[in-house]
Amino acid sequence: RRPEHPRRAGTEGDEALDALAGDERRVAQREIMAAIETAVASLAPDLRAAFVLAEYEGAGYAEIAEALGCSRKGAEMRLYRARQALRAKLARFLQ
Repeated sequence: RRPEHPRRAGTEGDEALDALAGDERRVAQREIMAAIETAVASLAPDLRAAFVLAEYEGAGYAEIAEALGCSRKGAEMRLYRARQALRAKLARFLQ
């Protein structure tokens, strides 16, 4: 006779694999965040300031230009260079 409520095969193993995958994902996320922090910290001060203002504080080009004491075009260029440098430094995570 069959049991009234059969256990689904593999349920416990699936849960263990999901937990392991979650742990690996968290470790990978921590590694990426550390790499981003290191990469941002390694930028030249004006590039770092432009990037932080734009990406972390949501500032526009005019606000960045005012904060850095440069033209709007100068702010655009600094942000462009910061992003290019970060792409190069973080290329292994962008593949």
